[in-house]
Amino acid sequence: HSTEAVFTSLPDGDFSSVAAPVNGSTGNITFSLGDVTSTEAQGEVTIRYRVYVENLAEFAAGDTLGNSAELRWDIDNNGSNDTATDGSTKAGAADISIVEPVVSIKKSVDDTDPHLGQVIHYTLVVTNEDVQFGTHAYDLRVTDTLPEGITLDAASVRYNGLPANTVAGTALQTGGNSFELGIDHLPYNNHVVIEYSAAVTSDTASVNSNLNNTATVSFTSLSKNTNTDGVELSERSEPDGYTSESSAAVQLTAPDYEITKISTPAGALGTDDTITYTMLVSNTVTHGGTGVVVTDQYPSHSLSEPSFISNGGVYDATTSQIIWNIDSLGVNASVTLTVEAAVLNPQIADADSNSATIDDELLNSVSVTDDRRNGDDPDLTNNSATWVNQIVASPDYTVVKTNDIEMAAITEQFVYQIVAANTGTQSGTNVVITDTYPTNILTVVDAGGGTVDANSGTIVWNYDHFAAGEEVTLAVQVRVIDEAYLESADQLFTNTVSITDDGINGTDPTPDNNADSHADMLLAGPGDPAALSSSPYVIDTVETTRIFSNRADELEPPEYEKRFISSESMRDTQSEGNNESRGRAYEDDPLHGGDLLNVFNNPVALCEVHWVDNPYTGGQPDALPAEDLLDLFVPDNAAQENTNGDQNTLEQRFAEEARKINGTSGDSITRLMAELVKAESET
Repeated sequence: HSTEAVFTSLPDGDFSSVAAPVNGSTGNITFSLGDVTSTEAQGEVTIRYRVYVENLAEFAAGDTLGNSAELRWDIDNNGSNDTATDGSTKAGAADISIVEPVVSIKKSVDDTDPHLGQVIHYTLVVTNEDVQFGTHAYDLRVTDTLPEGITLDAASVRYNGLPANTVAGTALQTGGNSFELGIDHLPYNNHVVIEYSAAVTSDTASVNSNLNNTATVSFTSLSKNTNTDGVELSERSEPDGYTSESSAAVQLTAPDYEITKISTPAGALGTDDTITYTMLVSNTVTHGGTGVVVTDQYPSHSLSEPSFISNGGVYDATTSQIIWNIDSLGVNASVTLTVEAAVLNPQIADADSNSATIDDELLNSVSVTDDRRNGDDPDLTNNSATWVNQIVASPDYTVVKTNDIEMAAITEQFVYQIVAANTGTQSGTNVVITDTYPTNILTVVDAGGGTVDANSGTIVWNYDHFAAGEEVTLAVQVRVIDEAYLESADQLFTNTVSITDDGINGTDPTPDNNADSHADMLLAGPGDPAALSSSPYVIDTVETTRIFSNRADELEPPEYEKRFISSESMRDTQSEGNNESRGRAYEDDPLHGGDLLNVFNNPVALCEVHWVDNPYTGGQPDALPAEDLLDLFVPDNAAQENTNGDQNTLEQRFAEEARKINGTSGDSITRLMAELVKAESET
């Protein structure tokens, strides 16, 4: 460009043939202007050319690059402008200082110890720093890849508060757990804010993991969008160190609860004992918990309703649970809970539903949870606890058997009454009441709900459950069979009863009262009675006569006929007075347990009766002739008397007559006694 100047011979007309020094070297660039003329005394020529700073390591921001220019011309017209006589002028140019953008990135997170499942928020601040020799930054690229355990929310990326994909001059790309945000231009001494959200994993295996990641920014010194700002191939960019990075770490946390439980006393318990449970609930890791709930599964089948519950716990009888609601439990914080109650008396049967445990186990379990707002507990193995005591209790059975008679005759019916009870501290199971009766004497008319086994002579009642304090009364009606007889001299038959269970509720502490029996007299039986094993009875006929006479004076018939004299009275040789004799006769009445029938039901005894100490014969023993004795018993058979006095024949007749008596009722023997008294009076 020239002003008031005329170039007559410019090379190529546009300096296109001018060669510059080699890049990176110091040298000259020469512009040949040729001849120039000017119509004015003064003229001006302007030459413009562009240079760029070479991208070399030795060049850095703040470095100064100096240069100068010289104009030479030919004065002596010798075709050269480099002699001393030629003209020249020289001027220095202003120094050039190298400038470079300095861009930084800073990453932060709103919660450095988030709990499992929490959403956290990251912030990146990208700044083109205000530094000397700083300049604009171009073509910025911000990238971040989140670590495993944290999941990026791609839709949450924002640029200066706006969705990043809506801002001009930016370009967002996301994929998986990563994003890249391009920014065309960041002016000198400016910054931008990039925000995004991510979700922490709920995997409890990641608790206490330290998750660190780094965000980076790269930039250039020339805009890729402008072709006139420099040589793109020589610009400084990421490979030349135009990059910055920043990291942020988080440690994943969650409440970790632990609960323990003990009881006082710690061992075996008896009914009515008081027990105190103590529970310690702790949060043992790095994050506080909220909405904490402690649930005690209370063993209401074995314990009374709690008499005391600490810390506002509430007992629900319908669910048998005690619930504590604790608003929060901080890191390394704990709370102690207590419950007091009494052991029930009585206990239910097999309270622990385990037939192998004689002393039932008392299990009490407790657990702790929270609202999960702070993540799942990473270790659930210590979130519950169970305490076990043993309860010493057992059924205590009693059984009693009675009836309203003391003797029974053939075909007679009567009732046994059985009363069974559990007076223990625990209910019983599979209880069996067994009544055993003599099948050669009795038959069952009404078993009172029991099951009869006529072959074994048993009646059985089964109770699946027999509560403590329960009592049952059973009535069994029996009849003396037609063929009933006894071979023993005491003529008693016995009926027994017992009570047992399956044993799974403990051993009866007083087994002696688990059985009872009742004996009654059989009035008669068929067949030939056996001979007495002891000496024959001896009848004091005088005493017998006197007692019956006295009783006859006092009692009007037929009352006196119901009074019997026992063999003991008959054998008494000492007169102790009418009162004592009467009392003895009354007390030994067979209807009151006397043994008179032992004499009259045994023909051998009848055959050996003698007079003893008969005062009418001077106190000397005198045998009554056998034929007279027979007349005393059966006077209407006197005509059949054996005149030859053969003792054996008389004994046979006695046996025959005795067999007639044997098996008869008590009234028949009463009439026989009346005949005896009458015959003795006549004698």
